[in-house]
Amino acid sequence: MKKMSRYEIVGFDVFPCSVKRDTTAMSKLSMYDKVDPVDCPLELDKSQAIQEQGKISFTYEVVFVKSDVRWPSRWDAYLRTEGDKFHWFSIMNSLMAIFFPAGILFAIFLRTVRRDLTRYEELDEESQAQMTE
Repeated sequence: MKKMSRYEIVGFDVFPCSVKRDTTAMSKLSMYDKVDPVDCPLELDKSQAIQEQGKISFTYEVVFVKSDVRWPSRWDAYLRTEGDKFHWFSIMNSLMAIFFPAGILFAIFLRTVRRDLTRYEELDEESQAQMTE
């Protein structure tokens, strides 16, 4: 049997940019028609100006680059931490997202329990006062 060559995507980069295109010419193209590749323009006059009720052409370009990264080790660049390079802001943000709502719920719970205990004590005092009479 002949072994088929197989490629696996191990990463990608996205570079968004705005390119001025002729919208009438672009609307006449079908799905798989070729569009001339364009480098991202740095000049404002070559960028697409957005106007109210105006048409915008969305295109994308894909370039495949062979890499020596193997499929099982594709996450190593993100999971490897060197020294003290932890994301302290993300860790603190996560902790605040947990403890702040928990603190609010705890305060509501305490107020409810305190109010209920006060009400039960008043009922207990009333019942004891009635029993002594």
